[in-house]
Amino acid sequence: MSVTIDGLDRVQAWFRTREHRFDNPKPFFDRCVKILSESASKTWNAGGRPKWIDRKKSYPWPILEKTGRLRRSMEAMTEGGGAVLRMSMSSGDAWMEKGTSVYYGQHHQFGTSKMVARPFVQLHEEDVEAIEQAEDYFFED
Repeated sequence: MSVTIDGLDRVQAWFRTREHRFDNPKPFFDRCVKILSESASKTWNAGGRPKWIDRKKSYPWPILEKTGRLRRSMEAMTEGGGAVLRMSMSSGDAWMEKGTSVYYGQHHQFGTSKMVARPFVQLHEEDVEAIEQAEDYFFED
């Protein structure tokens, strides 16, 4: 028995013309960083998504923004750096991260025995959908 697959040479040629995209996914990660940065801004501006739990006491500044240091520390990058809290994706030598290097960020993100969690680094369904669309980078002509 023999099997012949018509058009296989065209499929192989198509993959060869896009091979460099799989070897260098950085442009895809750049798109993801933009998506995650916009999502983080929406989360901060909305006071959480879902809304962060209110504080027990009233203060003149918004939740998580007494000095603004934590919000300003939010980093989005596709190259090296260290951090306490990061959302990461990688493939080979290329990678992207979104997060903060402020040490108390983890306490706000995950909560503690005395502090309620107010997650500010999140991946929402709309972000997943946008990242799935960004995957088109690998298949665009």
